[in-house]
Amino acid sequence: MYWKSRQATGQVGRLVGTETSRAADVHELARAASDAAGPGAFSHRVELKGTAVPGPRGLLTSEITDTECLWYRHKVTHHYQESYRTKEGDRRTRRKEEVVVDSSSKQSFLLRDDSGEITLVPTARVNGPRKVASEFRQDEGARGTKVQLGRFSMTLPTSGDRTIGYEYEEWVLLPDTRIFVSGEAFDDRGDLEVRGPQGPDKMLISTRSEEELVEHHRGETTKARVLAGLAAVAAVVLVVLAFVLP
Repeated sequence: MYWKSRQATGQVGRLVGTETSRAADVHELARAASDAAGPGAFSHRVELKGTAVPGPRGLLTSEITDTECLWYRHKVTHHYQESYRTKEGDRRTRRKEEVVVDSSSKQSFLLRDDSGEITLVPTARVNGPRKVASEFRQDEGARGTKVQLGRFSMTLPTSGDRTIGYEYEEWVLLPDTRIFVSGEAFDDRGDLEVRGPQGPDKMLISTRSEEELVEHHRGETTKARVLAGLAAVAAVVLVVLAFVLP
């Protein structure tokens, strides 16, 4: 809980501490760095806001729903029953789930604002995409059976547990969606692009505004601190009871 609180606090600090730039400003900084130190030397932490639009390679088509989009993610979860024995030796069953597929697209697209465009490379999942598929299919057949939804196909796992069914989900980022981006701008591949920053931080591409994200992370920080405080109080109570009770 303490770590979660620290993590949320760090995310708020990074968002508040980085000034939002325009695409043209980042291009100008990259040109100045190239003139001073040569091409490929530019690296700069940036925040941008604008509209997501297709890049030179055009639109993608999502795997499950065939939705034209800039980015997509699909996920398949296996729901099953697992047998186990209690401490008394009785046999019981419990419902469990396992994610068997979780994949997202990697093709770049553009952010456009009133000053120009800049390339985004989605090195992390989009925050707040539109959900376009959520389907649960009860036990679809024998293990090893191949199933198909749209252009997506998979072979059912060969688990020995009793299958209940499979849940299929898909999310997309549609063209002309307003986005907020936090990442690092590089020119080391020839063209200027924004992708995941150096170090442990991840890239952020969100359909929420910066203000909404800051408010969300502050809420997470408060919740984590409250839970940590309650856990500490419970621990003290247990220690006291251990001494008081016979």
